[in-house]
Amino acid sequence: MISDKRTTIKIVVVVLLLCVFVSEDAEVRCIESEREALLSFKNGLIDEHGILSSWRSDECCEWHGVECSNTTGHVITLQLNSHYSAKLRGLCGDPLPMCPEDSLKPSTTNSRDNMNDNDGNIFSFMQEVGISMGFGFIFGFWGVIGSFILKKSWRIVFFSFLDGAGDWFYVRIAEFVSKWRRS
Repeated sequence: MISDKRTTIKIVVVVLLLCVFVSEDAEVRCIESEREALLSFKNGLIDEHGILSSWRSDECCEWHGVECSNTTGHVITLQLNSHYSAKLRGLCGDPLPMCPEDSLKPSTTNSRDNMNDNDGNIFSFMQEVGISMGFGFIFGFWGVIGSFILKKSWRIVFFSFLDGAGDWFYVRIAEFVSKWRRS
């Protein structure tokens, strides 16, 4: 019986080690559709300083500023916010300078000026949050308290639970204090 357990443990360990070594050697490649999307994005920029010059190889996960998932190969991060990004023309908007064609458009970052413009809503977002919190309180709190008021058996079970929990905490704290005083 003991030798069967040892054999099983050895097999499990060998399989786990093989999985670890095989997974380290497995190479995750860039997904072609995401590579094409990044190249299309790059083509919309004017890169006079060659900041994105690494964006030529077939493996987009090795490009400067691109980070891919080690397991799926999907692009998970596009990191272009550095002092170099201001040198990329065509990449504009907050916090970078505005594009010339955007000078006539209203800013999207000033939420007070753009909030509820011509959208027909009579409540602002914060008013809607307050109303939702009010309904949540009414239905949640009073739903529970109302059921305790109406159902005596639920009330007895609930307060018995609270009493037992209080006793349990009291005993644990008393044990801790007594052990602490002994040591």
